[in-house]
Amino acid sequence: MTAALSALGAQVAAAGGAVSRGKPLVDVLRTILRGVAIVDGLVCLYALMQACGLVVQERRRTVAVLRACGAGPRAVRQLLLGAALALVVPAALLGVVLERLVFGPGLSRLAASYATLALAPTLGEVLAVLVGLALASGAAVLWVARQASRESVISGLAS
Repeated sequence: MTAALSALGAQVAAAGGAVSRGKPLVDVLRTILRGVAIVDGLVCLYALMQACGLVVQERRRTVAVLRACGAGPRAVRQLLLGAALALVVPAALLGVVLERLVFGPGLSRLAASYATLALAPTLGEVLAVLVGLALASGAAVLWVARQASRESVISGLAS
């Protein structure tokens, strides 16, 4: 068939369908979404660092009393870790539930006329987000605890 069409002067090309035509668009969207995810992760890290810093400022005397009684940097990290977990655990649970029940199905309905999209997160995706959140929390706690441990005990007690 190809030879007969070529003999007639027709240009023969493989059928691509909607998927191959939309592939460049999907690749661009994937790249944009990865960029947005990275920026969101950095914003979350910054927010966690600010929240931990606020905890240290609010509990400045508590941190100073702990340190005056002989507690080291580990105790300050544990104090901050508890505060970070009180923020991160409910946020993670709420985020997974909202994605599963509200955002995923809503976006699937919006895209139903264009393509079939299953937007429910897989277990691997949820675990990757939770690991990223745990790493960001750990980094924020370590950074702020390091800063808090540098302040003198006397200045913490005086405030």
